[in-house]
Amino acid sequence: MPSCRCLILTAATAIVGCSSPSSDTRADASTDRAAIVTAMNAYLTAVKSSDASAIASRWTDDAFYIDRKSPTLRGSAGIDSMLKAALAQVSLVDARLEADDIAVSGDIGYYLGHIDETLQPKQGPAQHDRGRLLFISKRQADGIWTLSRGMSTDLPAS
Repeated sequence: MPSCRCLILTAATAIVGCSSPSSDTRADASTDRAAIVTAMNAYLTAVKSSDASAIASRWTDDAFYIDRKSPTLRGSAGIDSMLKAALAQVSLVDARLEADDIAVSGDIGYYLGHIDETLQPKQGPAQHDRGRLLFISKRQADGIWTLSRGMSTDLPAS
């Protein structure tokens, strides 16, 4: 069975500044962080739909996704292909996403968080997975934040 983590994709970056931001910059960053939360909520809605194409459409054409159980996925088309194969074998019952940290620098932002999901294989009992994730998003020309890089890992069963 493909990685269960494949349904919730993720990423990371370090953002370092040499000077303190002005109050206008902080206000913009707050607005950008809120926009990233909105984009992640839209992504979670797509994930809950179990529609591979809707999920993949939230990723850039040059995206990378890394999961410890799967080969590196490249591009929204690669993500779409993997998701179609995974969703043929498993259905998402429920998923919750929670942010631990969100930061923005210019047109790049990251979302660090954790995921809690329940998956139902076509055969066998439901599986509960918990994991950590890190997403990097890019602001597109239309102002929409789109996932560009992601990685995830599982947490031990509790």
